[in-house]
Amino acid sequence: MNETTFLGDIAELSAAAELVRRGYIVARPLTNGAPYDLLVDVAGIIKKVQVKKAGKPINGAMRVPLSTSKHHRGRKSVLYHGKVDCLIAVDCEINRYYVFSGEDLKNVQVYIRTEPTKNKQASGVRFADDHKIDLWFPALR
Repeated sequence: MNETTFLGDIAELSAAAELVRRGYIVARPLTNGAPYDLLVDVAGIIKKVQVKKAGKPINGAMRVPLSTSKHHRGRKSVLYHGKVDCLIAVDCEINRYYVFSGEDLKNVQVYIRTEPTKNKQASGVRFADDHKIDLWFPALR
């Protein structure tokens, strides 16, 4: 198994464990062909969730991939918009989870600020706190 697949598996299992810890019922597809990694029961409604490993923060910003990573195989990336209900990006270094949905999923990637900008700019800045998992999956227990 290559390193990228291994790290992706860690992110997926970490997200599943976090959702279970929060009180959700979580299932995984039996095959790898589904456009989602997890199925999450949210008050009787099944949500399709894709999981990605977030990049390491550099200069206070973290890269979050929001599409399939097929460039290394000579193919185009595929967006998840319309295929999943949300995407959970996992910062595996500190076990933090960020959720993206809707219009965000029309992007190949985004950068979120884990620290304030040096010039204190806030307009047009995407802050990590606005994507915390609590907003989508509050603890049930």
